[in-house]
Amino acid sequence: MNKKLQNIIDLSRTPMLVLRDGKLLTTNSAARDFLPELVCGCSAAEIIPEHILSEPADSFVSSAVICGKSCAVSILRSDDALLLSLSEAQSSAGLRGCLSDSLLNEMLSSLFSIRLSAARLENYLDLSNPDAKKYYAILNHNYYSLNRRLSNLNLLRALQDRDALMVPRYTDLVSLCSETVSTVSLLMGPARARVEFICALDTLPACVDAPKVELLMLNLLSNSLLHTPQDGLVRLKLSTQGGSAVLSVDDNGCGIHPEKLGSVFTAYENRLNEHTLSSAEGGGLGLALCRAIAELHGGALILESRPGEGTSVRALLPVDPPAGAELRSDSMDYVNGGMDLILTELCDVLDYSAYTPAYLD
Repeated sequence: MNKKLQNIIDLSRTPMLVLRDGKLLTTNSAARDFLPELVCGCSAAEIIPEHILSEPADSFVSSAVICGKSCAVSILRSDDALLLSLSEAQSSAGLRGCLSDSLLNEMLSSLFSIRLSAARLENYLDLSNPDAKKYYAILNHNYYSLNRRLSNLNLLRALQDRDALMVPRYTDLVSLCSETVSTVSLLMGPARARVEFICALDTLPACVDAPKVELLMLNLLSNSLLHTPQDGLVRLKLSTQGGSAVLSVDDNGCGIHPEKLGSVFTAYENRLNEHTLSSAEGGGLGLALCRAIAELHGGALILESRPGEGTSVRALLPVDPPAGAELRSDSMDYVNGGMDLILTELCDVLDYSAYTPAYLD
């Protein structure tokens, strides 16, 4: 390694590792404090997950468990070396700084009342009247938007605190992905980028928590659609890699600037507040939630992006039951969570006209 690069690594306050020829070449003092058990010269395969070592991209970010610690990892290939920059996963303390538990529960309760009132209001409205139909749809659109922010915030808290239950059962991921993309495409219409599903498999049984996997998939699709032009393309791909299903969402949108790439999984820690939570960006919760769901399954999330070219996000999900998991069902009858979940997770990219009785469950 050249001396200039070594100096940069040594001066960094971020834990950094350098791999070369399949071994840990060097670390900085921040990495030695963060992972004191690391020994230079040890095999890279003993400490770094295979999905990072086998990834061909020159620059990407990934979730990973390294020496027992859940990390967000930024990876850069330099000459014949692999540079890793690590940041440890945070607890839910920062999320509770945005909304207290009591306030969050009160808001969720109020939202439930709004939903019930809107459903009853439908019986008294003349929805053949364009204005009545419009404002009824706007009311529902705003309900779904706020419900998404609060529900995802609540789930991310639970996942970070390891309080979220995982209910694994064998599910056909091909059917789940196909049905979801068909519904999303129907709702998008010509006003948004085209969405397509690509898979060479007829079926792919995987032992997963299907509702959470669908939530992950819809969050990734929503992110891509939000940053892809009307004439663009968003692809959901399903394949296998080793013992894992690989669920990929690729787009040809605006991409992510390299300076922001390293913090995509943790951006919410610095910018989530009552203002960003209500914006279309959602305070950066989406990718953090997807990462947490992938890790709940014993998998990982990998993101690669180039400004002006697009973004690719891959979720690796082991197809076999997680260690110690208790199977609740061996059936494969889960198709999707219904229109209600899709309307919730796509509220930032759907026009209010999608929130009329024609689409609502």
